[in-house]
Amino acid sequence: MATAQYSALFPHVAPRCRELLHILVHGAANLPNIGNRLPQYYVTAQSHTTVAGEDNVETINATNYVEGISPQWNEMIYVDISEDKSQSEGVIFFIIDEVSKKKIVEYHLLWRWLAPFYEYHLNLQKTLPQTSQTTCLYVSIMKKQSSLSKENIRYFGLEALLNGFDVPITNSQSSYVIARIVPDYKSYRHVLDTCF
Repeated sequence: MATAQYSALFPHVAPRCRELLHILVHGAANLPNIGNRLPQYYVTAQSHTTVAGEDNVETINATNYVEGISPQWNEMIYVDISEDKSQSEGVIFFIIDEVSKKKIVEYHLLWRWLAPFYEYHLNLQKTLPQTSQTTCLYVSIMKKQSSLSKENIRYFGLEALLNGFDVPITNSQSSYVIARIVPDYKSYRHVLDTCF
């Protein structure tokens, strides 16, 4: 695994002149057994350029290995590319057996298919010819650019990090923070005040 630039922080935008994919690898299903042993799988994601050896990776791009045919990771990995390659670049997801270092399955996705600052929840599927089973890889992906477009603003981003509470919580609830973006705060507040 390479040195991580993004390990401690969840950056709001990509580094200058780069595009970044945040990939949360949830889990996989229907992976094949490896001989007579319990498989130990991990997931990695790389750009086509990195796979071809034309770019050095400096990000976390592999999960830890997990035993079993339906592993659960819930780990964040990253892929970044140069901004000028975004229209022609793709990303490849590999599921690899840790012991044999054999690539079990790979999934391809074009970079240009992803809208910036939008979160996608994907079930990537591929049928393995040797087992005729359809393998699944469950991921959440967000593409980040180094800046927001000034010419054609069609998207907005809001990220909030809850560090703590000013007052101790007496009864534990599953939801602590709820946010809503409204076009006109004064009208929205007036409606809330009159309804409650």
